[in-house]
Amino acid sequence: MFSVFVYGTLQTGHPNHYLLGNALAKGNESDFSHDDEAAEFKGCAVTVDKRPLVIGSSFNVPFLLDRTGQGKQVYGELYEVTWPLMKKLDELEDHPNLYVRSEIPIQLLKEDNSSGDVTTLAWCYLLPNFKESLLEASPFYSRYSEGAVNKQYVAKVDRAPSSLKDEVKKC
Repeated sequence: MFSVFVYGTLQTGHPNHYLLGNALAKGNESDFSHDDEAAEFKGCAVTVDKRPLVIGSSFNVPFLLDRTGQGKQVYGELYEVTWPLMKKLDELEDHPNLYVRSEIPIQLLKEDNSSGDVTTLAWCYLLPNFKESLLEASPFYSRYSEGAVNKQYVAKVDRAPSSLKDEVKKC
């Protein structure tokens, strides 16, 4: 199983959570196979390092920019997922063409959402090669839900291929 930190539309209650939600039921079965798309929710978590979380593009997509030390600590959810589910997440995030899956340090939160004492590495989808305008025009958020207010996310299936890359990636 692989630890994955999600901070945007894959979180509970957001448009792409169905990928994890469908897999959670399998992960709770005692006889699931590691060949299945299965997941287990480990808890709420926060990045150890500050990073810029922005809502960008005409599609209102959350991006965690690969710029350590700038921005805020970012809150999200930690899951353990099987390799088949990881491949599905890679497909959604267009890894490695748009986002790049990188291991980052995260801290599990206690049930009351206060800082816990467990720090671990988890895979996270970062945007490494971005236009500087994302840093200049966007406020930085600590939670996706702060930035998603009054902004309609446009699902990947509703976008023209490569249109998102054209808007946010450096040439």
